Amino acid sequence: MDTATENVRKLPGDLEFLTPQCPICAEHTEPDDLGFDCLGCGISWNKRGENPRRIDPDAKQCGSLYTPSYNGAPEYRCWQDDDHEGDHHNPESFYGWATSHEIGRAAD
Repeated sequence: MDTATENVRKLPGDLEFLTPQCPICAEHTEPDDLGFDCLGCGISWNKRGENPRRIDPDAKQCGSLYTPSYNGAPEYRCWQDDDHEGDHHNPESFYGWATSHEIGRAAD
């Protein structure tokens, strides 16, 4: 056995500490001086993950509506801001949905 090359392995990189996940969209939040923000959902929490508030309190809510495909399923409205990108989410729905799966738009 060649002892000069025995057990020579490159060490892994540094650990990555993850921020808490947003309870609406499940994406990791962004840290800031006051706490954590979910930029996709427009919600901010304090450093202890409490007291959620809207980043833009005047933002209009997305109008996408969705009903899962099982009998007796409730109708969900996307909880994100109207101008959000990507899938729609509601904290009471386990799954998000794409615009192609919406059943309609809310009539605000």
